[in-house]
Amino acid sequence: MTAADGAAPAGLPSARSGNGVTSSGAPTVRDVAEAAGVTPMTVSRVLRGTSGFSVATRERVLRAVEALGYTPNAVAQGLRTSQTRTVALLIGNVASPFYARMARGFEAAMRAEGYLTMICNTDQSRDEEARYLTELLKRRVDGLAVAPVESQSLLLRSFLARGVPLVLVDREVPGLGVDTVTADGFAGAAEATRHL
Repeated sequence: MTAADGAAPAGLPSARSGNGVTSSGAPTVRDVAEAAGVTPMTVSRVLRGTSGFSVATRERVLRAVEALGYTPNAVAQGLRTSQTRTVALLIGNVASPFYARMARGFEAAMRAEGYLTMICNTDQSRDEEARYLTELLKRRVDGLAVAPVESQSLLLRSFLARGVPLVLVDREVPGLGVDTVTADGFAGAAEATRHL
C-alpha cells in the first residue's frame, strides 16, 4: 500500500491503531462514527443536540462516545465556528488583593457564560503586556479585559479591528473609545476619612 491509497508512507506510523483510534491516542469524530455505524456528520449533529435522529441512532452514538472516551476538540471547533470560547484578563499583579478579587469575579462571570478565562500577569511590565497582547491576538481570544500598564493603544486597537470585545479595567487609555471600569478613588478616600 502507498500513501495514495490510505496507508502511511514508509517509516511513519499508521494514523489508526489496532483499536480503531488514531495513533495520537485521542479518539476522533471519525472513530466514533465508525464505532456507531454512522457518518461523522451524524456524530457531530447528535453531539450538538440537533433533532431529527431516531432514539436508536442517538443511543448508538452516545454509547460509542462513552466507550471510546471521546471528548470534542476545542481547537477544531474553534476553526469551524471562529470562536474559541476563551477570554483573557490581563492584570498587573495576581498577588495583589485588588487584582486577585477582580480575577476571581471575572473568571466566575465568564465561566457562568461558558467561557474559559486566561489570566495573564504582566507584573506591571510594558514589555510583558505587549508580549501577552501579541500572543492573545494569535490565539484569537473572544474577548479581552485589560488593566493596562500604559497606553498600548496600537496593540489594543488590533483587537478592536478584529471585532474582539475589549474592556479596560482600573485605567483608561485616552482616545481608545472602549468601556472602562474604574474605582472612584476620591469617593473612597472621602468615605475612609469619614470613618476615622
